[in-house]
Amino acid sequence: MSGGGPAADSSGNIYLVTGNGTFDAASTTAPNNDYGDTILKLGPPAGGSFPVLSYFRTSAVDSPDTQDQDQGSGGLLLLPTVGSFNYLVQAGKRGDVALADQASLGGFAPFENNVVEWLSDALPQGVWGSPTYWNGNVYYGPQNGPILAFSFDTVSTAMLSTAPTSQSVHSYVFPGPTSPISSSGTSNGILWALDNSQFCNDGAGGCGPAVLYAIDPTNLATEFWDSSQNAGDAGGNAVKFTVPTVANGKVYVGTRGNDTGYGGTSVPGELDVYGLKPN
Repeated sequence: MSGGGPAADSSGNIYLVTGNGTFDAASTTAPNNDYGDTILKLGPPAGGSFPVLSYFRTSAVDSPDTQDQDQGSGGLLLLPTVGSFNYLVQAGKRGDVALADQASLGGFAPFENNVVEWLSDALPQGVWGSPTYWNGNVYYGPQNGPILAFSFDTVSTAMLSTAPTSQSVHSYVFPGPTSPISSSGTSNGILWALDNSQFCNDGAGGCGPAVLYAIDPTNLATEFWDSSQNAGDAGGNAVKFTVPTVANGKVYVGTRGNDTGYGGTSVPGELDVYGLKPN
């Protein structure tokens, strides 16, 4: 899940997503216990193991396995309850967004995707991070594109909008951001996004600072600030899947310092802390 952790509900069930691997869970032949490229719901431990209570697997059986299109490149998010609806949202390398029922994720069917809502190619460049939620919106940061907001119906249907309702100005190269939001309840929201594309190792666009963006979550086209605007705000060199952490009015970003990915530098890693500047 590109560094994302599993989710858990109030009953102790654990939700996670797997990457490429054997899938035989739908087979009638035992042991049929391989769950490659699936969203999984695991029950609380019993008898020394976590029982699989439910799963979802895309109808594309041969792909993603044979084409390196891991479902598990993206994390998942348990959404707020709407009436009797308890859903989760998830997307992977294929860029299809799945809205699934937490009670029964959908299993596998050869010709259809048995989920509540399936947004085909909604994130065409794929996802290597996790969605975030605030005030009736789900935010995604795919690679090679802007951050996208999808509205979430908190009144009746608990469904997502079929198309983005807002997008950022800045476009994020691989791996794309996971973007937490700070707020005063339902107001004064700030979406925080890291451009980690210069993460120095193989597959990076280069080697350079992580750039932190502060964006209006009610209109992603409005950027409040970013750390590349002033030399004194520049962070250390980027780390691939780092997510900014917000606590006590500050934003914390883990970086390489001046390390270029191969060691031998004076600051092999540093924690950059951003906060309000004094007047």
